[in-house]
Amino acid sequence: MLFFYRLSKPIHQIAVAAKDISTGHLKTRIAIKGNVAEMHEIADSINALGESLCNQEKFRQDLIVTLSHELRTPLQILLNQLEAMLDGIYEADSERLEAMRVEIARTGELLNELEDRLIYENDSFDLNITQVNVSDLVHRVAIGHEGSFAQKKLYFLYNIEPDVFIEADSVRLAQVLINLLSNAIKYTQAGGANLSLKRTGKNVIIEITDSGEGMDEETAKNIINRSSQSFKAVNSKGVGLYIAKLIVDKHGWTIDIESHRGLGTTIKIII
Repeated sequence: MLFFYRLSKPIHQIAVAAKDISTGHLKTRIAIKGNVAEMHEIADSINALGESLCNQEKFRQDLIVTLSHELRTPLQILLNQLEAMLDGIYEADSERLEAMRVEIARTGELLNELEDRLIYENDSFDLNITQVNVSDLVHRVAIGHEGSFAQKKLYFLYNIEPDVFIEADSVRLAQVLINLLSNAIKYTQAGGANLSLKRTGKNVIIEITDSGEGMDEETAKNIINRSSQSFKAVNSKGVGLYIAKLIVDKHGWTIDIESHRGLGTTIKIII
């Protein structure tokens, strides 16, 4: 009887905790007393599940609050400008119409980034894996970004080993590179960036290094771990990098991020 009591008590605790979590009490946790290793493993799994669901709920709440804030600003600007035109305060000249067009375009960008984030966050995308000449792909993406670097008077150097073939989704891989280079352009005010592609043993490594503002260690760690990634702004630098991380994970590759505030960022994709 004593044996079955000691065995049934933690099972009952686990059952109660699982039921509490299923009904929305996501902060419920289990502390098992005893030396049955399997019971501790189950309890740890239930606790990890609760923590994961808490993070997801926090993400949803932050998303709603931030999205409403981010969309309210351009919509309020548009409303104020239209009302001023209707009231005759100023004319609908090309300069003011262009300012309105910019706000509409920015709103569209916010929604596109939100859509991308939700698609990849929920893993609701498939890969079309084919044999890809990654050297050609990286070279095309690099050429496409030369003008943007030049406009900001930044250097952009790339060293691409020729005729490297991999199994990948070429569209998704191109999106990863575009996201990373776009971040390098956007958050680098002086200096520039380097892009390289090379074989190293059995691996293929794509590396992007910039001299931009960088990130603090906590932000970089959260992106790498895919955990507690706060949705501080729909238009934040973490979104493009986070999406890149999800695509790389989907391929079964590895991404390493080394960044220091004020010293720039180095990102390696290990294929």
